[in-house]
Amino acid sequence: MRAVAGLVALLALVAFLCVSGVALMLGFMQHEFHWILVAVPGFMLLLLAIATMVVMKPLKSERFPELKAQIDSDAQALRTVS
Repeated sequence: MRAVAGLVALLALVAFLCVSGVALMLGFMQHEFHWILVAVPGFMLLLLAIATMVVMKPLKSERFPELKAQIDSDAQALRTVS
């Protein structure tokens, strides 16, 4: 799921950059404000933010609890030595 969210985030970033550039060029060519020139890049930015939040969510994996406990105790021992 995180890999799919990463791919969606990457595609949303590319789409946001492309659509924003096109909207910016169209906005400079026309002298009227059209809400769609803000809505489409805004949607891509929202999609990018949601996908990035899914990717950045910490893993809740308890597959190796003994190994995690051993690594934590080793890290604590190293902190007390130094």
